[in-house]
Amino acid sequence: MRWTCACSATIVLEDLDLEAVVGGRTVTNPFMVTEIYNRQAGKWRLTQLTFSRLVRPVKASAGSN
Repeated sequence: MRWTCACSATIVLEDLDLEAVVGGRTVTNPFMVTEIYNRQAGKWRLTQLTFSRLVRPVKASAGSN
C-alpha cells in the first residue's frame, strides 16, 4: 500500500487481486483501489473510493506452490 499526504487531502493506493465467486466458479482479477481522504473539521473523511481493473497478470498467491 502506498500513500501520499498533501495539505488537507490524502490518497491511498492499493494493488490487489480480488477473488470472487461468479456463477459457481471462483475467479481472480487484478484491481487498483484508490481511496481519497479529505480533512474536514479536523477529522479525515473518505470522500472517494474507486476500484479499477488492471491489465496485468494475477500475482502468485501466497499459498500456492
